[in-house]
Amino acid sequence: MAFVLDEDFEWFLEKFGQPQKIVLANEKIVEKYRSRLPERLLEYWKEYGFCGFLDGLIWLVNPDDFNESKNIWLKGTGIQDLDEYHVFARSGFGSLYLWGEKTGHSWRIDIKDNQIFFKKS
Repeated sequence: MAFVLDEDFEWFLEKFGQPQKIVLANEKIVEKYRSRLPERLLEYWKEYGFCGFLDGLIWLVNPDDFNESKNIWLKGTGIQDLDEYHVFARSGFGSLYLWGEKTGHSWRIDIKDNQIFFKKS
């Protein structure tokens, strides 16, 4: 089945431009996160890979590359007891965006300011 660009990502591409510094997402990593992350995100990975936008302002990332950092930041907060979280994006300024398997886009780790923010999904 061919990739069909949705309205939300079309808007994103208009604002942030075409992907840069693309690293292809192999089928193994896509399958690892099937039913753990949104299917639409996996489709973006297959179409665009892991990549940056707007000269590195925002990045779609391989969650495996950020597991250790995520675990260090969440240790002792009790957040990991609420859900299984995966980093799906990062900013060029040090923020990590987490997706909960049950709760969706739920947390942002702001490394620059040493804070963790809850986001209502």
